[in-house]
Amino acid sequence: MEQEGEEEKFLNLFLAGKCLFEVRSRHSIGDVEERLLNRLKDLTGYDLGYYYGSYSNEADRVREIRTKAVEVVATTWRDENSTYIWLKQRVVSDEDWRVRREAVRQIATGWKYEPGILELLKQWVVSDQSWSVRSEVVGQIATGWKHEPGILELLKQWVVSDEDWRVRHEAVRQIATGWKHEPGILELLKQWVVGECDMKRYDK
Repeated sequence: MEQEGEEEKFLNLFLAGKCLFEVRSRHSIGDVEERLLNRLKDLTGYDLGYYYGSYSNEADRVREIRTKAVEVVATTWRDENSTYIWLKQRVVSDEDWRVRREAVRQIATGWKYEPGILELLKQWVVSDQSWSVRSEVVGQIATGWKHEPGILELLKQWVVSDEDWRVRHEAVRQIATGWKHEPGILELLKQWVVGECDMKRYDK
């Protein structure tokens, strides 16, 4: 933790998180746990001190560090209720859509059985400003709650009503892979192909 790890994308802190995960009695290491947690949370807002392009190598570096920090916090402190609360805060308030998307992924996989989690995910499909985050939520709902009543109908609804074609695409993809043996799915997919083509011609 005392090493200067920026040049190595803070691998020292991520390794420390993995090591802490293996510690059975954390109270025996004093304030090390709290200090590490704070350092990792700070990394979710990591940035460079100068301008860089959105699709540059620098942007990729920032994205990698921020999302890895979210993952390590979620994994190492999974048994803490405060981690769940912190992840939800990231989803609703973080300015970086990549951080929000990673937080969604961690919540949907690590806190799947929390009361009200499915309803929360449904809200994020509607409320988030990023199509990438919303598509991630659609995918998580389709795979994690496939056998819940009404999920297929919900996906169908997103296919025909969502304003962003990329979210519609994700809903179609999930239906085509997860419900391919459902009666009438093939005909439905054919209809959507024609409908989407008509929409594109209309847009032109």
